[in-house]
Amino acid sequence: MAVFSRSEGMPSGEPSFAATVVASSHERVVLERLLTAARRELGMDVAYFSAFIQDSQVVRQTVGDGSLFDLHAGTTIPLEQTYCRRVAEGALPEIIPDTGSNQITCALPVTGKAGIGSYVGVPITFSDGHLYGTLCCASRDANPSLAERDVAFMHVLARMVAESLERDRHHDADRERLERAVMMSAADIADSHAEMLRRLSMALEYRDDDTGAHVNRVGDKSAELAALVGLGETECEMLRAASKLHDAGKVGIPDAVLLKPSRLTAEERAIVETHTDIGHALLKDSKSAVLRLGAMIAWTHHEKFDGTGYPRGLAGEEIPIEGRIVAIADVYDALRHDRVYRPAFSRSRALEMMHAERGRHFDPVLLDLFMRAESVGTLRDF
Repeated sequence: MAVFSRSEGMPSGEPSFAATVVASSHERVVLERLLTAARRELGMDVAYFSAFIQDSQVVRQTVGDGSLFDLHAGTTIPLEQTYCRRVAEGALPEIIPDTGSNQITCALPVTGKAGIGSYVGVPITFSDGHLYGTLCCASRDANPSLAERDVAFMHVLARMVAESLERDRHHDADRERLERAVMMSAADIADSHAEMLRRLSMALEYRDDDTGAHVNRVGDKSAELAALVGLGETECEMLRAASKLHDAGKVGIPDAVLLKPSRLTAEERAIVETHTDIGHALLKDSKSAVLRLGAMIAWTHHEKFDGTGYPRGLAGEEIPIEGRIVAIADVYDALRHDRVYRPAFSRSRALEMMHAERGRHFDPVLLDLFMRAESVGTLRDF
């Protein structure tokens, strides 16, 4: 079988090496996190990815209640019976909020047999243009809230799934992956982590910023301030990567609250504030030093210097310096750019507002360094 590009016909014959790629144990952890993010973001019962092999769709990994649809790793379904084949060929849209109202899906036996009420599926395509299979989410019930932003989010995750699989593409036959991992330099590993973190942070930011630009600006501004403080180059670059995950916990906040265009109620504010604990729980205990630092930043970037912040009410130097740095970068960027509830402030007004919080919200020494650099143009204004 030739794994096909989207412009070609469906595969047939012997399976290609690309189609038979199965993730190693390390990459399966990465893939599980991506599937978990997809399922939570879209509010679906199950998220999974599959490979197209000959005339079959083979489920590789699932997260959620796959038993509702008789889906588990290793499940094989004739391609002609699936939504995924039709999505790949363009015969079905990538998003189907209600399978009963779609003329094609309501007539397919698999709809009733599996009890599919809503579905989102996007192609997983390797860097050489070959289609591996699909990344999908499904639910028993119709989900009218599904929208094009959900498809965009799934495409970001599908690219990350493809990259994760490709890392193992040539390694699974003879333990070459382990040997290469031992031989990889620290710089190579750091580059790989940075790329994955950048894409993950952008994917998360799709919820309330469809460009992912906020997390990049916060990362760059945090690294610049860290350099002014005197942190070394390696520490600054680690902070640049880790700070982009400061709002990772927003993956667990409902859209109705996160995207509300007006003032939040006290109850809604309490829900939003849980994103610090969620982000910490999501990233902690990783083998990656960058992810561990991201966990700490997610947990501390809303603490305030006077102890009135959340979630733990830390004060002064109880707050790690990285958390104090990111607090400044995050608030400044929020003030300087439009939000759903207000337009952006000017540079001078933003600095004036931050100065009013000197010693209360912000570390006075760090804020003085930041404001002096901003005033003379040492830092880039994004």
